[in-house]
Amino acid sequence: MNQAGSLVGNPAFDVTDPDTGATQKFSIDCPEFNMDSATAAVTLAANYDLDISGVASQVTCNVSVTDDQLTATSLLQITITDVNDNTPSFGQPSYTFYVQPNAAVGNVLGSVVATDADVGEFGMLSCPVLSCYIFSCLIGCLVFYAAIFLITTVTTRFYQL
Repeated sequence: MNQAGSLVGNPAFDVTDPDTGATQKFSIDCPEFNMDSATAAVTLAANYDLDISGVASQVTCNVSVTDDQLTATSLLQITITDVNDNTPSFGQPSYTFYVQPNAAVGNVLGSVVATDADVGEFGMLSCPVLSCYIFSCLIGCLVFYAAIFLITTVTTRFYQL
């Protein structure tokens, strides 16, 4: 989410007024943005979250400049870039899978599920299995939808306590 008050940019309008001593004041007609009346710097008026359905990433606004007697207008197109602002989360805090010693190669042991509320590129999920030992697997999950664990080899080991 892009935070309210964040600087969107300063369009640096080229404004000329032949009247000597005239002071220009800028304004914008889009409720999503504020514009500094002296510098024309544009900031977000409220939090802007592209992860919410229907929120536009491009907005076209009318900008006005006045010298208190005459007014000129121009269009300003603003493109808001998305940010990776949601942390992926697992469906549960831990997962345990059990397998029979005689299970066939290719059997599904279980699945791990995670979600990420970001949309687009930042909502893409992947989860590599970093290492797997006889008693536990370490999963490094940056982002992922589901991982299915399969038996890929059958190794018989005997342990004696």
